[in-house]
Amino acid sequence: MKQLRVLLVNKFWYPKGGSERYTLLLRDILRAQGHEVVPFAMTDPKNLPTQWAEYFAPSVDWGDGSARASSPSHAWTSLTRVLWNRAAAAALDRLLQRVRPDVAHLQNFAHQLSPSILPVLARHGVPIVWTLHDYKLLCPNYRLYTQGAPCERCQGHSYWNAVRYNCMGRRSASVAVAAEMYLHHALTNVYGKHIAAVIAPSAFLADRLQEWGWRGRIEVVPNCIESLPVPDRVISARDRVGVLFVGRLVEEKGVGDFLEAVRRLPEIPFVVIGDGSLGAEMRKAVATCVNLTWHGAQSPDQMRAHYERARVLVVPSRWYENAPYVVLEAMRAGTPVIATRMGGLPELVHDGETGVLVPPRNPVALAHAIAALVADEGRCSVLGERAQQRARAPYDPASHYARIRALYREVSVRPTITAEVRAGSGVGL
Repeated sequence: MKQLRVLLVNKFWYPKGGSERYTLLLRDILRAQGHEVVPFAMTDPKNLPTQWAEYFAPSVDWGDGSARASSPSHAWTSLTRVLWNRAAAAALDRLLQRVRPDVAHLQNFAHQLSPSILPVLARHGVPIVWTLHDYKLLCPNYRLYTQGAPCERCQGHSYWNAVRYNCMGRRSASVAVAAEMYLHHALTNVYGKHIAAVIAPSAFLADRLQEWGWRGRIEVVPNCIESLPVPDRVISARDRVGVLFVGRLVEEKGVGDFLEAVRRLPEIPFVVIGDGSLGAEMRKAVATCVNLTWHGAQSPDQMRAHYERARVLVVPSRWYENAPYVVLEAMRAGTPVIATRMGGLPELVHDGETGVLVPPRNPVALAHAIAALVADEGRCSVLGERAQQRARAPYDPASHYARIRALYREVSVRPTITAEVRAGSGVGL
């Protein structure tokens, strides 16, 4: 089988979050199969070492709330780069003059790198696939969530709602993303012209794309998780203690509902791993709830230990989760999951088989499910064993590679997308 040269594009080249962890795992999977991987990202002191770093795009700083970040000049610079980052396009062009990939696999690139890189890839004849880790193709703020609730107001190119509801939290940023969506979708269709296929990690996301009018190719390919030696048996529920929450401390993750459940169950120990804008609320809760422990960032080995010690993982999200890695990591460790019926979560957590599903924004139902599962060692063990079995195919690297390699092969031997670009046609929203 022909070995490929794959251009992996992501705005960050270090394990910042779930999309970066996936990108780096995919890099390792491809290399293990003999393929060459060429990265393209922004420059950053935290980036992993690579011989291609000199070709990375200049870093884009969205600001941190400082006086400089909120100044008109900074806002204007951010706006122009969101709309069309000429520096990123120039950097990628330099890279492609040096090396010719067989396929480009994009991850998270919008806003910082911007769609300016798409015509560059097309001009060099590189077919493009894009894994959607969020709802950026549909929603200006990525999340389909604003003002404390799921939101689909922008369907039909109604992107002005991002300004009306200040969906980015800062007026200048909200204006920037609304303008970006109008330019890239309603006016130029830059995504539809240049993307050969998009990969949706969940059927929920694929359905939303179709409902919103995406006419391009969609492949549902679940995320994969690193294979680890699987013990002969799942650690017994008898040897596990308490409830684990892993994730960003933000409203849409259901942090408020989680803390209410903690208060309702003072006899059950809870462990939180993560940071975010609700850190102050978490500190207050830790000070008043003796059953609550909070850790910041943890190493991969520490995370595995937390999953293996927990009797239950809770994912009380209020927003449409796509395919969160924390669920797969818990399942791999044989830990049952209690999650809300939101987005792609029911595709990962099978109610009564590998975990329990509860309604969102309902801390009473969440607390009841936690109490019932924690108290039932036998049920915890059965659900955990089934979860660990399910964490194999189709989420193992071998199954994932087979799907990705087949897609690479198809798009790399079908140059029709280049002809469509030249003709000014294409597909999209």
